[in-house]
Amino acid sequence: MYDFIKGRPAGARDAAGPGVAPYGEPQRRCLVSMVMPQDGEMAPILRLVARILGSVFAGFWLLFGLGGALLGADLWTGKTWGLALLLAVLLAGAIAGWWSDLAGGIVMTAGGLAFALFAYVTTDFQQATAMVIAGGPFVLVGVLFWWAWGQASQAG
Repeated sequence: MYDFIKGRPAGARDAAGPGVAPYGEPQRRCLVSMVMPQDGEMAPILRLVARILGSVFAGFWLLFGLGGALLGADLWTGKTWGLALLLAVLLAGAIAGWWSDLAGGIVMTAGGLAFALFAYVTTDFQQATAMVIAGGPFVLVGVLFWWAWGQASQAG
């Protein structure tokens, strides 16, 4: 017989002492600790979310910019060259985030703030909305990279 409540064969005693699982089995955690990450376990989750979101946001803006160029937007204005430069920086930040949380966080945060400033300068109305739409997602991804880096450095 097996005791499913205690997680061991029926009648088996705790020979190893309190807090140590018998028979070399891994220590079982309660449901709450299985759902909520422990110290340092949140870094891989944050890193993966930041990498995916950074890639999706950079890819969206890149396709948006390419679509505008293909549909006949004037390619020789300062706005389009500024947008292309910012998109290149943000794409580089998304790529850097796959190798280094700190580098990805720095580039994405700085690029997001620069993109928000670019949106403020180049739009004529609803500048705050343009800043949040353009730079907000990249600043969020940068903060996630910083958070993942902090969690990983605390864990060791």
